[in-house]
Amino acid sequence: MTHRIPAKNRLSLQAKFARLAEKSKPSKRAQTRKIFHELFHEIEQCLANGKTLTEARELFNEIAKTCVCARTFTNLLNAERRHRQEDHGRSHAAVESLTLTTHGRE
Repeated sequence: MTHRIPAKNRLSLQAKFARLAEKSKPSKRAQTRKIFHELFHEIEQCLANGKTLTEARELFNEIAKTCVCARTFTNLLNAERRHRQEDHGRSHAAVESLTLTTHGRE
């Protein structure tokens, strides 16, 4: 036996859910990932300028007002690098495809 929620009540539940979803804050982990993503270029510059991973992590923790451990910082760094390489590979393939298509029309 299935129970159906009347349309009126269903809309009310949907509205409540939407309000709660808007009010809810992202998790601390999601906030940390977002900040790391935003600061990735600066973190890479810091490392390229000779700073150690520990120094970069300490700077990140200070700026982000968080306390990620060395393992988490390294995981975030490697994940962001992979993500950006994949994006670069996709965009490069799209440009090649567009170039081939454009040259094929000439």
